[in-house]
Amino acid sequence: ELCRTVPGKFQDKCFMTFGRDGSLISSDVSVLKERCAPLKDSDFYSPCVVGLGGQLVIRYNIDSVLPFEFCDAIADKGKKSCYGTLGASVRRLLSKKEEIIKFCEQIRDLLYREVCVRGSSNI
Repeated sequence: ELCRTVPGKFQDKCFMTFGRDGSLISSDVSVLKERCAPLKDSDFYSPCVVGLGGQLVIRYNIDSVLPFEFCDAIADKGKKSCYGTLGASVRRLLSKKEEIIKFCEQIRDLLYREVCVRGSSNI
């Protein structure tokens, strides 16, 4: 509710921060997916998912399957943004295109794999 009280132009960033902070609470996918779930029917679901998904890559590094498990577990409405932010976040850790492609190949769905390779959260 706090994020809804800040000026409108800052609300997306606030909900991204709310999502990002969820990575500090748990590494259990069922707990993580509930972090943004109350926002599922609002425009703030994707910013929350982007904040959380991106931070999971940074916090748990490229060898963890947790970011992918999180994106798999959330509502369809947020999947594209989630996989895109994984690709965007991994660019902070990897610089070679081949390495980024290898990271994104862990995604089974070809559409979401391509979104990851492009690395755009599209929120």
